[in-house]
Amino acid sequence: MNEKFKQFLRKEIGLKKQQSTLLAVSGGADSVVMAELFHQAQQPFAIAHVNFQLRGTESDGDEAFVRDLAKRFKVPCFVKSFDTKELAKAQNSSTQMLARALRYTWFEEIRQEKGFDFIATAHHINDSIETVLFNLAKGTGIAGLHGILPRKNYLIRPLLFASRQDIRTFIATHQLVFREDSSNKEDKYRRNFIRQHIIPKMKDLNPSLEHTFQENIKRFRDTETVFQWAIEQFKAKAFLQKEDLIYIDIEKTSHTPAPTTLLFEWLRPYGFNSDQVQQIWATASAQSGSRFHSPSHELLRDRTHWIIRPKGKTTSKTAIYIQENQTLTQYPTGQLALSFFPTATLKISPNPHFAYLDLEKIKFPLVLRPWQQGDVFQPFGMNGKHKKLSDFFIDLRLSLHEKESSWVLESNGQICWVIGKRIDERFRIGKRTKQALQIQWIGN
Repeated sequence: MNEKFKQFLRKEIGLKKQQSTLLAVSGGADSVVMAELFHQAQQPFAIAHVNFQLRGTESDGDEAFVRDLAKRFKVPCFVKSFDTKELAKAQNSSTQMLARALRYTWFEEIRQEKGFDFIATAHHINDSIETVLFNLAKGTGIAGLHGILPRKNYLIRPLLFASRQDIRTFIATHQLVFREDSSNKEDKYRRNFIRQHIIPKMKDLNPSLEHTFQENIKRFRDTETVFQWAIEQFKAKAFLQKEDLIYIDIEKTSHTPAPTTLLFEWLRPYGFNSDQVQQIWATASAQSGSRFHSPSHELLRDRTHWIIRPKGKTTSKTAIYIQENQTLTQYPTGQLALSFFPTATLKISPNPHFAYLDLEKIKFPLVLRPWQQGDVFQPFGMNGKHKKLSDFFIDLRLSLHEKESSWVLESNGQICWVIGKRIDERFRIGKRTKQALQIQWIGN
């Protein structure tokens, strides 16, 4: 087992001989074996133990045992106690979920403060099997099938090459002492139910379950790699991002081999669940206008695209007044920067984020506000002809999100610039213009 351990550290995890690791040691069989293997391999390590105060004197006994273990190995020992039940009650949180969060947060604090290269937990192949079965039972994407990863950033699992039986054999061979956690036998924890009832039945069907699952998990990980590559390939064809808006081409999505699966993988990072994805997919053949909400984002079914935007980006309805001496104005969708130039020295940029207006035709204060139904202006190039702003937006084929985030700039009650889109013909620079007002829109 020692040689398998060393090979796993080097090949699967990439841990170098001189790198130091903070071991999460509970005092149970798995973590005691992990510490013993690190010690025998002469791999630098220290021990960290959390006392969650959930099992009274038993928890205190675990702490004392781990302190003695660290003394035997002559390595640093870090111990932290939490009144987990009270904290969970105060935060209205699950005790088990909170304990996990407290544990990993504290481990990372030690790692950074003391300069350890990695944090190690004593998960083994049986834990990985339980994770796969648990994910399958509750519902998962393909990522839920890869089990526990050997390494994720600074977190490593050096025992994933070993089964629970391998660990018990190692304990017997080296006559190691460890602590039994009585809560491991309670069926109220779902993982314990899988461990004590589901897996034994599966082993009746396949006595080599651990080996079989180990091979399956490797294939699942390779499959996931290919799957993620394919997702990105299709995504590159169907996605378009403009500032904080994301456009998903409905037609291109429809022509993919598995549109609902791809859509689920694309939308999951934005907080949309599988039921919502089914509802969103149903709008592919429906009219535009449907909206869906996740905790962080809104999705709109537009004419040819699904459009995603972050929440909290809705614009204020309050008008903003800009004085002549006010060179920079902040508003919900960006900033406006005002500059003044003699037309003889003016260099006009074709960038639509710039507007150039005849200063003599401008009356301050300018009014910056969201557009409204009924707004009318004379688009640049349409001398004497007025156009409803709503019709102008239709001509530009703007989405509902783009319309909602559109602002206009007024001078003396007349629109002089639809921000980022078109100036008004009445305020254009002409042959007789001596002074120009340059306005730059800097989007968020």
